[in-house]
Amino acid sequence: MKKWSIKKKIIIINTFFFAILLGINLYILKTASSQILSDQTSREIIDATLEIANEIKIEDDQVYLEESEDDEVFRYYHDGVVFLVYESSSVAFGPVPTNFNPNIPIEINTIQTQETGGITWLVYDVDLENGYILRGIYDINPMADSVRNVIIFATIFSPIIILLSALGGYLIIKRSFKPIKDIYSTASIIKNEEDYSKRIPTHFAKDEVYELADMVNQMLDQVEQSINREKQFSSNVSHELRTPLTVMKAHAEYLLIKEKDKSVKSDIVTIMSQISLMENIVNQLLELTRTRHLSRSELDSIELYELVKLTSESFTQKLEDNHISLEIIPPNFDTSVVCNQTMMIRAFSNLINNAIKYNRPNGSIKIMFNKTANTIITTIADTGLGIEKEKIAKIFDPFYRASESRTQDDASLGLGLALVKEIIQIHDGVIQVQSVENIGTSFFISLPINNQE
Repeated sequence: MKKWSIKKKIIIINTFFFAILLGINLYILKTASSQILSDQTSREIIDATLEIANEIKIEDDQVYLEESEDDEVFRYYHDGVVFLVYESSSVAFGPVPTNFNPNIPIEINTIQTQETGGITWLVYDVDLENGYILRGIYDINPMADSVRNVIIFATIFSPIIILLSALGGYLIIKRSFKPIKDIYSTASIIKNEEDYSKRIPTHFAKDEVYELADMVNQMLDQVEQSINREKQFSSNVSHELRTPLTVMKAHAEYLLIKEKDKSVKSDIVTIMSQISLMENIVNQLLELTRTRHLSRSELDSIELYELVKLTSESFTQKLEDNHISLEIIPPNFDTSVVCNQTMMIRAFSNLINNAIKYNRPNGSIKIMFNKTANTIITTIADTGLGIEKEKIAKIFDPFYRASESRTQDDASLGLGLALVKEIIQIHDGVIQVQSVENIGTSFFISLPINNQE
């Protein structure tokens, strides 16, 4: 039950308690109806028997109603009660009902119960004048059957009522939890796509959930503003640094030509190397900035397999120098996607370059293509050093390097994979990674299929 959602827990608990309450109600109904049936039938037989006892007279072996015209002969039946007149414990007048035993003992003013032939009888005896006894007999089965049918009906329909209650509870809870689902969906989009422009809809009632959603939206406003300020700062700094770096590099090159002292020239070369490194950082930061402002007019329909194949050809010499084999498995389906060709070449160049750099001698790289209903998935797998499990989540962060080495080349800047992720995401794609230390790393790039006519 720990893995169940809150919605499911509430529905199950609500249905469980509703079923218990319904069961208790059925038990109370059964108990109360039995008591009510007993009280009602007892009152009816007593009232009817006492009423007839006050109205009949016995003359000439006949039972008459005293207040009726012409001394009407009594028919031995009144208000559902059958009457017998006893004399000396034997039936003197009246028809004995079928399945009724007339020989049960006489008990004056006492309710007795007799069950014969599947019929339950209530019996009530009243003392008359002249040694006669009036016995009222009441068949309670019809009323008991009606009560029993009601209970059976309620019992049969209880599961249906419980199911309807569960369904109603589900619909109500689903509607009530929709704002929370919206919060979760928005948070998932922000987490997976890093799209901080998303906001939680607040069109629902202004209750506690509304206040929570509004507070989260305010927090997202602040986060988005902070991120935008950071991006703007990086862009501004990159632009501001570019000009002085160009001037510094030009002066260093001029000094290198004019200087005769070898030790000084060595220092100038070191300075130029550092300037080149700074230029590379600035250029990659500017490229990150440009990537974030890609327009639809810069997109074209590109055959992804051909693009990857073309990109890999520029690494032929580097592959030979490092004794690494590269295999691209041709797909048997169309790999057309809509993208900016220059950016996509840069993304795959970075990935192939990393696969070479962090591979082992005589290692291999394999590039494969798969297709789902909506995406083309490109897999770049190497047999390299792998990435530590706790570092995998950070490798796409700007300036983060999984390797602690401080080499001064492009790959060591920590911007390559950050740029790759920006490029893939700006094309509505997703990049994922799987890695096992000392076995290798696989990158999975998913891009939407080109559905343009």
